[in-house]
Amino acid sequence: NLQPQKIYVIKSEEAKEKLDKVCPCRFKAPVTFLICSDKDIAWESPFEEYSSFEMDATICATQMMLETTNLGLGSCFVRHFDSREVKKIFEIPNNITPICLLPIGYIKEECPINPLHYNRKNIEEIVKYL
Repeated sequence: NLQPQKIYVIKSEEAKEKLDKVCPCRFKAPVTFLICSDKDIAWESPFEEYSSFEMDATICATQMMLETTNLGLGSCFVRHFDSREVKKIFEIPNNITPICLLPIGYIKEECPINPLHYNRKNIEEIVKYL
């Protein structure tokens, strides 16, 4: 419960233009959340070398996606960007790591769905009973 996530709301035209220069996957969304995490305050495992900074931010992003859908909007988890470039253009401090982008908006009827979204592995490939 250390909540290391840091959320930047990309809403101004200037911020959207900056983002478009380093990421082709904003999809013209009117608002994009940049979900980051602060490594300095993330939970560290006492058993092994492990920090929860990325997992905590991803859980946060997932909950945001679920609520977006609940509100009748669409979102998309995007990791198609160079985090070093994102940090530079938005002047993000060194201890903060960009994890993903969530473009938010209304889904257009004619919006094509990537065929990869329909590919699913067999349950036997991903689940093992112990």
